Amino acid sequence: MANFNTDVNINPRYGFKVTAEPRVRNVQFGDGYEMSIQDGLNSDLEKFDFTFENVTTADANAIVNFLRARKGVESFDWQPPTRSSASKFKCNGWTRTLVQANIETITATFREVAIP
Repeated sequence: MANFNTDVNINPRYGFKVTAEPRVRNVQFGDGYEMSIQDGLNSDLEKFDFTFENVTTADANAIVNFLRARKGVESFDWQPPTRSSASKFKCNGWTRTLVQANIETITATFREVAIP
């Protein structure tokens, strides 16, 4: 299994955004009451939006080559700085910006997936 932490070993810049949108099923009753339940066993997965800012072209190539090899469909292990263990993630897209000669910035979204 591919592991972003060990295969690439480049950390994103702090200030990244973590989004959590638990999946919930709601039922509205005619008298104004509402009932909510969790949708599935893994209903609280997170997304991490972050930036690898001012990395060298070699590091940018390492990041992009790792993500490109997964093609947005293969999951990989990654341990976010906010957690004590790795989870499974997918990355469906990224943006690569040339800042100046040999300096680039990459923005990406890692989406947590529920895969055993």
